Amino acid sequence: MKHHPLHFTSLLCAAAFVGCLAAPPSLRPEEGAEPQPEPTVAAPEDYDLYLALGASSTAGAGASAASASYVHLVRDRLTERYEALVLDNRGLAGRRLLQMPGDLVGLAESDAAVVTVLPLTDTSYTVAEPFEAHARALLEALSGYPVVVFWGTPFMAEDLVCGVGEGPGGCFAPESYEKLETKRDVMARLAEDFEFLVLVPVEDTRASTPDWTDEDGHPTDEGHADLAQQFTDALQATGVLNAD
Repeated sequence: MKHHPLHFTSLLCAAAFVGCLAAPPSLRPEEGAEPQPEPTVAAPEDYDLYLALGASSTAGAGASAASASYVHLVRDRLTERYEALVLDNRGLAGRRLLQMPGDLVGLAESDAAVVTVLPLTDTSYTVAEPFEAHARALLEALSGYPVVVFWGTPFMAEDLVCGVGEGPGGCFAPESYEKLETKRDVMARLAEDFEFLVLVPVEDTRASTPDWTDEDGHPTDEGHADLAQQFTDALQATGVLNAD
């Protein structure tokens, strides 16, 4: 049996949105979740910037080409509606939340920006208290700009925790599951304080779909495509993108 600790970089979503904006019925809710109202936030007339914040997966690690990475796939969807939108990808291997306020320089020239955050280094290695402090500091820095922020919040499926069940790729250590749940609770609290924040739960699929992750723990092309779809679903749910 394969036993997965908390260290991971490939995280893909199969759940509803949490925080200030809830998922409509067309999105995949977490099991047992209460029905939520339709989201009410609409897009402005024109977003001119897509800012991607994160670590190696955001930089495109694991994808066969830049065009196959989740950031570029999301950019492609955004430019279907916002033709003048440009991408500023600040993803860098090992990038930490504490460093990300320095990645916001492009926002000074933007009239309205879409921001995605996928802080997998911190999710794996930063304990809850500094994680909350660094996440809050980034959100406070973002609050000075006209943005909507889609923040990927990793989780592990409860039925794939060791002792409960396993998938084709094995099972997750219970302590790893609890560490992620603690950080999801942190983000849920922060979502109450920042109106522009949309939480996008993303599932660690190493146990359920191991071929979506390469040997280095990064998303394969299939993993990047699925991750991009989860962000796209959130963009559509909030009206930033039109529904298909």
